[in-house]
Amino acid sequence: MTQRYNQETRELILQLNEQGQSVPSLAREYGISEATIYKWKKEYTPDEETGKSQADLRQMEKEMHRLRQENDILKKAITIFTKE
Repeated sequence: MTQRYNQETRELILQLNEQGQSVPSLAREYGISEATIYKWKKEYTPDEETGKSQADLRQMEKEMHRLRQENDILKKAITIFTKE
């Protein structure tokens, strides 16, 4: 999946929106669809209950998957070395 807009652009648009610029005016000014900006808002706005955004949760899931893989490798290595 290629990203058309880099992280800095997304952060700028969301920051301007938080400072009071409307989504329609930002969409016109930067040539980005309103739907895209609303999607970014949903993705990067922290959940009130958890304090984490969808992007944060996705990153944490990736990290957890990587750590589980490393843990599995270490468990296998321990069994190999303890047999000797």
